[in-house]
Amino acid sequence: MRDHDRTLNERGIESAAKLARHFKDHNIRPDVILCSSAQRTRETLAPILASLGKSESDVTYSSSIYEAPDGANWDALCDVEDAKSVLVVGHNPTTEELALTLLGDNQGELLVDIHAGYPTGGLTHLRFADGSWADSLKQGASFVSFVSPRSLPI
Repeated sequence: MRDHDRTLNERGIESAAKLARHFKDHNIRPDVILCSSAQRTRETLAPILASLGKSESDVTYSSSIYEAPDGANWDALCDVEDAKSVLVVGHNPTTEELALTLLGDNQGELLVDIHAGYPTGGLTHLRFADGSWADSLKQGASFVSFVSPRSLPI
């Protein structure tokens, strides 16, 4: 089976359900959802979409997020317009690199939370200054929280 077509295992399915509950319990409601075109990211996102009352038509799927050439996730974010919040569902190491890039000099708290590496299903919540999306990306983000499926209740 090609990596792109690989499905979630049992632990991944449980993790996706935990993340969906976290989104619902914390009222995390992204305006824009960008997702890798890989099967396992789609399967991870499915319960989250259900918990948000959204469907696949609310998602922009991108093979560039899966293929992860340098800067692909950054480019995908730069293409977003008129959104207060964006969810990017991707792969490591590029997801971790994107979070660290967006934090710039404010990486300390995230680095403490991911001391053993950025886990599968890790969710980094960042906040940007008000203003245009492009300006916010240039100014960098502040750290809000980090959770991993292992840190979430069953």
